[in-house]
Amino acid sequence: MDNDMDLILKTATGARSMRAIATAIGMEPSTLNRQLRDLPVRTLVAICRAYGLPVVPMFVKVGYITAEEASSGMLEQALANASDAELMTETLRRVQAGKASPTITDPVDVSALTDDADDNLDVTNEVRSSYGRAAQKGKRKADQLPTAD
Repeated sequence: MDNDMDLILKTATGARSMRAIATAIGMEPSTLNRQLRDLPVRTLVAICRAYGLPVVPMFVKVGYITAEEASSGMLEQALANASDAELMTETLRRVQAGKASPTITDPVDVSALTDDADDNLDVTNEVRSSYGRAAQKGKRKADQLPTAD
């Protein structure tokens, strides 16, 4: 396992030696070499940070977790954190690549829509109240314009 871990770390970091990796994280090379048999999580995290490597894929590479464990829950979190622009960019990319599902590419069934768009909106009482007040304030500009008789 020492040689495997040695090779994994050198390949991932691009470092020529374990001495270079140890120096990058502020550790004595002999200490890092001893730790290779059972590399502590904190040491692997320090290496990832020093070399700008994503931690979770490295955990998978060294065998701390499985790929399935790494991906569980990440999709939901990524979608929740994505901006509207990012979501739309991905949707457009899929459509242009011909990889979008029929849910996105098929025409919308307009018969399922109602004539009254307000029925489809979730509007709070406060918003309804504001709409009512806005509609009642003042005269319409059209009513105030002079007319040519």
